[in-house]
Amino acid sequence: MVRSAAARIVVGLGNPGGEYEGTRHNIGFAAVDLLARRLKASFRPRGAECALADGRGREAGPFLLVKPLAYMNRSGEALRKIFADLDGSIEETLVLLDDFNLDLGRLRLRAAGSDGGHNGLRSLIERFGTERVPRLRLGIGPPPARLPAEVYVLRRFWPWELEEVDEMVARAADAAQEWIGGEDVETLMNRYNRQ
Repeated sequence: MVRSAAARIVVGLGNPGGEYEGTRHNIGFAAVDLLARRLKASFRPRGAECALADGRGREAGPFLLVKPLAYMNRSGEALRKIFADLDGSIEETLVLLDDFNLDLGRLRLRAAGSDGGHNGLRSLIERFGTERVPRLRLGIGPPPARLPAEVYVLRRFWPWELEEVDEMVARAADAAQEWIGGEDVETLMNRYNRQ
């Protein structure tokens, strides 16, 4: 496993288990899974807390991809245990997560800020004690009228949305791969927030 402070860390947020695969809340997992395939890295469990994939990209340098295996609202607790063994900080980690406040297909990168109502991000901010958590939000679109957000995020995408979802996941993986390659968050914000 990569333990160097020079390794770039990317975290995808989601819920563990087959029943959540393909849901809106698991779009962070989908993006980091695609990134792992591109980088020819395989996830393996690290205890009960996380699945990890690491390596060194030809153009990138050392990287570590992380999927917390706790439920979304306990992501911070799972990551805190893993980060205790790593030479890195949450402030130098890119977190990929869903956002129903963004239209489907939109990406938004930020270096810091509030949790915006996202339970996984709230858990990270609380457990690490900082809002300086670089994050890439993937837009899943707003919930329909009278459908509670907590129900909506656990639903799968409609068939007519899948092409746009695939394109968004690919662009999110592009951004994360460029970040692993050394780009800073501000440069990526200018590039991806405008699309």
